[in-house]
Amino acid sequence: MTERKPGRGKKVPEPCWIGHFPALAGTSQLQPTSTARRGKGLKMNPQVHIRATEVLARGKATTKKVTFDYKAHDGELVVNTREVYDRGDAVAVLPFDAARRTVLLTRQFRLPAWLNGYREPLIEACAGRLEGEAAETRILSEAEEELGYRLHSLRKVFELFSSPGILTEKVACYFATYSPHDKISEGGGLHEEGEHIEVLEQHLEEAFGLIEAGAILDAKTVALLQRAHLEMGKREASPISQFRSS
Repeated sequence: MTERKPGRGKKVPEPCWIGHFPALAGTSQLQPTSTARRGKGLKMNPQVHIRATEVLARGKATTKKVTFDYKAHDGELVVNTREVYDRGDAVAVLPFDAARRTVLLTRQFRLPAWLNGYREPLIEACAGRLEGEAAETRILSEAEEELGYRLHSLRKVFELFSSPGILTEKVACYFATYSPHDKISEGGGLHEEGEHIEVLEQHLEEAFGLIEAGAILDAKTVALLQRAHLEMGKREASPISQFRSS
């Protein structure tokens, strides 16, 4: 979707799912704030100079120690050293069945979360590293491996940095459509790669409630469900049955 600046006589773009749900056109309350509009014009592009880079470790990702300087917004020259973890970019998807108002999620054990004291498997949106592939191609393949479904009508809704204080990773986040007829396997991921993934199918409102209950802690999943809930949730008067997919 091409973003256009709102202004007098110009229409603010509808949310990305409006293309799938034409009955909702014009109903969105997601309007840019004045701060967001002003932020579009901010010239915050510091001149960065990399002074030194040291590779600390190589594996599935590369850990570097980077010394750099840049001119801050107040004009001060800042010199600093940071460790940076580079594992490439990733892609995630939240599949939605409009007829049943359900979404597909995964649940799996995550060692880093366990080491930080969280003893339950994490509930997450289906996701994977790009590893040189286009985001759309990669996530369709991941969905078949992890979820066991063939997805349709991919729509990119936003990108986000996983943890910009230390990770270079940027995640492209998508919505997609599916139905029971699109199931091709039980999913579960690739066991030979150590993946033992449980597939969850939840009503959208129930999935959103898991955030409030503290059962969903994964950032990209929270963001995708929040966006879906804002655009689709609690619109009971909308004729969802008029769903159209490509």
